[in-house]
Amino acid sequence: MIDTTAPVLTLPAPVVAATSLSGAIVTYVASAVDLVDGARPVTCTPASGSSFAIGTTTVTCSASDTRGNTATGSFVVTVNIRYGFIGVQNLPPPPGKTFNPGSAVPLKWQFTVGGVAVNSSAALPVVTITGPNGNQTSTPADPGSSSFQPPTAANGWTWQFNWQSPGTAGSYSVTIGSGLTGDSFSAGVIKLK
Repeated sequence: MIDTTAPVLTLPAPVVAATSLSGAIVTYVASAVDLVDGARPVTCTPASGSSFAIGTTTVTCSASDTRGNTATGSFVVTVNIRYGFIGVQNLPPPPGKTFNPGSAVPLKWQFTVGGVAVNSSAALPVVTITGPNGNQTSTPADPGSSSFQPPTAANGWTWQFNWQSPGTAGSYSVTIGSGLTGDSFSAGVIKLK
C-alpha cells in the first residue's frame, strides 16, 4: 500500500498584536501529524519569534512526511499600533483659568509609544467635545470652525487643536482619540462661564 496522504497541519487562528512603530515580535505554535509517520516538523515563513511589521502579514507553513507528501497552509498576523497619551494643555484648566463662551481654547497633546512622544502625523486625531448642546466631533479633515496644527519634530511631536467654543456657558468634556488605532483618551472638562 502506498501512502499518498499528506500530514495534517494545525495552525493558529489569525493573530493580532499591538506594538511600537517598529513592529512586534510574534510567537505562535504550528504542528503537523502524519497517519504513518506521526508528528512531523513544520516550517513556517516568517518563523515564530520573528519581527512582524505593522499591518497584515500572511504566514505560510508546510510539513512533509517521509514519502514526500506535503501539506501547506497559511494564517495571518496583524500588527497594530497602540498609542499612549501625554496630557492636554488646559485640561484640567490651570487654577483660576476661565474661558469665555465663544472664545478659542487651545489644547495641545502628544501621542506616545512606550511612554515616548512619537511622530503621530498619521494618527488621524479625533476630538470629541460633549456639552449642553450635544457632541461636536472635529478631525483635521473636518475641523468645523476649529483648527488643527499637526505635530513636527521641532514642536516635540505635539498636536495643537484650537477649539472655537460655542456661545453657551457650561461644562464640556473632551475626548481625544486616534482614527488610525481606535485608541481614545478622556482628556478632562472645560468650563465656559
